[in-house]
Amino acid sequence: YPCLYYQYLACATRIVEAKQTVELGADIGVSALMLASETDGKVYSVDNRECWSLVPDEHPNIVKYLGDSTTLTLYKGIDLQKTDVWLIDSDHSGPRFEKECQTYRPFWKKGAVVIADDVDQYRNAWDILEGDRLYIPRDIHGNGVGVLIV
Repeated sequence: YPCLYYQYLACATRIVEAKQTVELGADIGVSALMLASETDGKVYSVDNRECWSLVPDEHPNIVKYLGDSTTLTLYKGIDLQKTDVWLIDSDHSGPRFEKECQTYRPFWKKGAVVIADDVDQYRNAWDILEGDRLYIPRDIHGNGVGVLIV
């Protein structure tokens, strides 16, 4: 499995000096671990399945939330407007991506980085987002990666 993508995630949090990251869609937890590997900030990881098999229960930098990624009440006491990096990696469908963007766009601060995994699967929804966008081709990861600087 291409590891460049995961290295990219680690570098993104380091370069941005992320103090707060939100991950939508966790699977076994590789992305969460990489997002947390180069920062002392918190990674808030959301998935609607019991997953995170690679993430220790008491990881000092990763907070796991089980539930629907568009349910803002999951983030009790968290100021989402302080989020530096957003990783959208849930079900890779256009309607879901649009719903997550609609939910979280009000919290995207100027200079935040939004990373969209497998963006080729919902390219039309990705292409209408405003901001500086970069497309990273499939040779880095699966179905391409989109990067948006808000």
